[in-house]
Amino acid sequence: AVSEYVSSNGIQAGGMANLTDANLGMTTMNFSSTNVASVNLAAGVITATFVPTVMAGATMVLTPGITSGAVQWTCTTTVANTQFVPSNCRGAAAGGL
Repeated sequence: AVSEYVSSNGIQAGGMANLTDANLGMTTMNFSSTNVASVNLAAGVITATFVPTVMAGATMVLTPGITSGAVQWTCTTTVANTQFVPSNCRGAAAGGL
């Protein structure tokens, strides 16, 4: 939804702070599962927090950046075991590098 909104509305880097659930036409995210405690959206940044009993409350954060009108995502995470994160986050595992 974030990428689509940015593309459709011509949002530039300075407009990222306005990306909220409401501006994206979404209801507040209310997601959880066996392994994920919550998923939150603020200023276009998507943060997934894992269940403490699964990964000690570790997080995975997807941060959008706009380059030439296209959204480029950067992943950071505190998940130590790289098998549990998408491949593009594996270089960032164990410390949010």
